[in-house]
Amino acid sequence: METTHRLSVRELQVSDIAHIADYWAQANPDYLRGMGADPEKLPSREQFTAMLSEQLTQPYEAKKAYCTIWEADGQPIGHCNVNKIEFGESAYMHLHLWDRSIRQQGMGVELVKMSLPYFFKNLQLKRLFCEPYALNPAPNKTLEKVGFELVKEYVTTPGPINFEQPVKLWCMTREADVSDTSKVSDTSASLVTETLKTLFRRDLLRLKQEIESYREEQNLWIIDKGIANSAGNLCLHLTGNLRAFIGAQLGQSGYIRNRDAEFSLKNVPRAELLAGIDETIAVVEHTLDQLTEAQLQEEYPQQVFGHPMTTGYFLIHLATHLGYHLGQVNYHRRLLEG
Repeated sequence: METTHRLSVRELQVSDIAHIADYWAQANPDYLRGMGADPEKLPSREQFTAMLSEQLTQPYEAKKAYCTIWEADGQPIGHCNVNKIEFGESAYMHLHLWDRSIRQQGMGVELVKMSLPYFFKNLQLKRLFCEPYALNPAPNKTLEKVGFELVKEYVTTPGPINFEQPVKLWCMTREADVSDTSKVSDTSASLVTETLKTLFRRDLLRLKQEIESYREEQNLWIIDKGIANSAGNLCLHLTGNLRAFIGAQLGQSGYIRNRDAEFSLKNVPRAELLAGIDETIAVVEHTLDQLTEAQLQEEYPQQVFGHPMTTGYFLIHLATHLGYHLGQVNYHRRLLEG
């Protein structure tokens, strides 16, 4: 039966980690064996959580694994991840719909197609492989329908959670990617948004590194030696700024900003600041992934400076604003701690 759901794909966010950990922890042993996984080899729920959390903090070129989330009608229903990543070369893809009631509804083919640009573009892949259990028909049928080429069938232990089994090796090259270029113009990021994603991720990860580098957590909140704002308040300001102007205004995330609190709150735990940075990275990247070239040229929905400007112009302003305050945080840390 073909689906009539509104399907979408986005990158992993912090809020998704529990769903994926639950999927594995609560999976029926027979279901696991049917996909070629050995229930005795699965990592613990805590280990899954730690691995996924680490993935969120890494730049694309350093990722050991990379995950997209599948949605139907705006609700997460599964994930598609790659591992064995050789950045700029190849990776191995895995497909998972979480609830058995939504399987075999024709969603898989479209969701895989929508995931491909994330893997080929963000990881700069030349080849994407998938190596499902040969006796599990669902993923093999999906891959064939998407346009993957069957390379060979053989017996191996494909990963650390698998038992020895017959597998079918499928491959798609960048040139054969049926989802590329104009066919997915509405979901693929433009060159501008890809550049902005790289800059925002780079500087937000640097902000995270700065916050982690304070030897004494209380120093995050010190105002001294002519410095008007503490590093902690600057961190709250930067994350609030991006979650409001990008996440809420452009991505309809529902985030409600309290700008005054960004400068008045004190002694927020370091762990909370770091989690806020991770959430901001996820929101910014998810929102930018949805923008089209036409939207970049449209007027930004709010006149922040009292006059109209394009969305593209304001996004560039936000990137430079982040870099400006990042320098202040670095100066604050070095001035107080040397």
